[in-house]
Amino acid sequence: ASAGTSVDTPPAGGESQHPRIITLATPPFTITHVNAAWCDLCGYCADEAIGKTLSMIQGTGTDRAQLRRMMHDVKHACASSATITNYRKDGSSFLNYVRVYPLTNDEGGATSGTAPSHYLGVLESLTIAGA
Repeated sequence: ASAGTSVDTPPAGGESQHPRIITLATPPFTITHVNAAWCDLCGYCADEAIGKTLSMIQGTGTDRAQLRRMMHDVKHACASSATITNYRKDGSSFLNYVRVYPLTNDEGGATSGTAPSHYLGVLESLTIAGA
């Protein structure tokens, strides 16, 4: 696993073309920030997402085994990735490649032994628009 990213980096609401989300590092991983690209992809506005959990975009087609594997990595402060089906506010599904990175409050990152304070999730939709 690579070193964590400092929380001093721009929040998920910063300029990024990829949908980004930041959660607290402790269960239930409450959402603290989302960017406009995440809102566009998932159909929720920031006010609807902040304070909620990622279960809001999970559904019957979300691969629980992949989620368990990612949770194992997260519990060990490791970066992780998976291809997962998630759901928009309107109930439509989308396939996405999600990458999760631990964020820390110090410059040493995860290699310094400091536990992550947050996690950054970067989504990449693999669903073709209109399909």
